[in-house]
Amino acid sequence: MTFLLRNPEVFANDDVIQNYVKQGRAILVKGDATVKEDIKTGWETALQHGNGSVDLTLFSVGKISLLPTSRHPLTYNALKVDTRSSIY
Repeated sequence: MTFLLRNPEVFANDDVIQNYVKQGRAILVKGDATVKEDIKTGWETALQHGNGSVDLTLFSVGKISLLPTSRHPLTYNALKVDTRSSIY
C-alpha cells in the first residue's frame, strides 16, 4: 500500500501503519496531491512496489469526501471496507 501524504509524520505514532512500513508492506511518499510532479512520484512508487500494477486508488483530498452513490457492486462493496482491516 502506498500513501501519498503532505505530512508522512501523521503516521509516526500509528503502531499499525509503522508495523507495515517496517515490513515493507506500506510505503509513505511525501507529496502534495495538487502538484503534478508529486502525483507522478506517488504513482511511480506505487507501481514499483506493486510489481507494475495498482489494484485500488483511494482519493481523499480536501476536507469533504464525496462518495459515489452508485450501487455498482465494486463501488458499493469498496465503500463498506474498514480501512484498518483492509490492510491486514
